Amino acid sequence: MSYKYSKSKTTALGPQTFMNKVSTGLVSASVLMVDSKILNRISISSSFYLNHSNYFIGVDTENATGSVVVYLPHASGSVAGRTYMVKDECGNCNNNLIIVQPTNGDSIDGLNNVTLDSPYASLHVYTDGISRWFIY
Repeated sequence: MSYKYSKSKTTALGPQTFMNKVSTGLVSASVLMVDSKILNRISISSSFYLNHSNYFIGVDTENATGSVVVYLPHASGSVAGRTYMVKDECGNCNNNLIIVQPTNGDSIDGLNNVTLDSPYASLHVYTDGISRWFIY
């Protein structure tokens, strides 16, 4: 198996700075900086553990080989108000489910996990920074 890595340049446009795509062949990512706030987008097609540098999680359900589990980090290790947005970007999560799974006994609106199973579905969550995630 070979990996391809590519990196593009940063472009300034007024107060906004854009950096295009970075790809390793398994996960691709891009960063958007708006007014000094970085919003990171990754694209995944297999299960993935989120970290604090992620923000937008685009799930490639067309190239997934089954359900894709997106693991949230521990709420207690996150700053209160930390958010993530998970999106079915290919419209195929009715065939390849997207399961958003909290870790460390955390919950999402009192649930053990949330399953996205409608084409192009999305889920926005934020944390209290203690033990819970909430849908908004």
